[in-house]
Amino acid sequence: MRRGLSCRRACALLGVARSALPYQPRRAQRDGPLLIVMRELARKRRRYGYRRITAVLRRSGQLINHKRIYRLWRLAGLQVRRRRRKRRSPTEAAPMLQAGAPRQVWAYDFVFDHAPTGSSSKC
Repeated sequence: MRRGLSCRRACALLGVARSALPYQPRRAQRDGPLLIVMRELARKRRRYGYRRITAVLRRSGQLINHKRIYRLWRLAGLQVRRRRRKRRSPTEAAPMLQAGAPRQVWAYDFVFDHAPTGSSSKC
């Protein structure tokens, strides 16, 4: 130890078991290849969430817990892409009929209206 404390004393002060000092986590080694596969599947299938990815991985023969997949999904920052709205092409408005006689098309003014953008709305 750097501060002149023994290993036993330092662990006692920190409340850590001495057997925990040489511990090396293996989670990154175990989850690394799976994370790469998940990212590739999520890139290919943008509308697949973690549940469908879990099903695909299970169908491929891997025994995987869904909670582990969810943890890795959140860790990687993956999410289901939203569907984009389809843009509608602006359509030409039907030409307004001109009245041929008095009182022929009196209801046009307040029943049907065209906006400046070309869309129509009913009152």
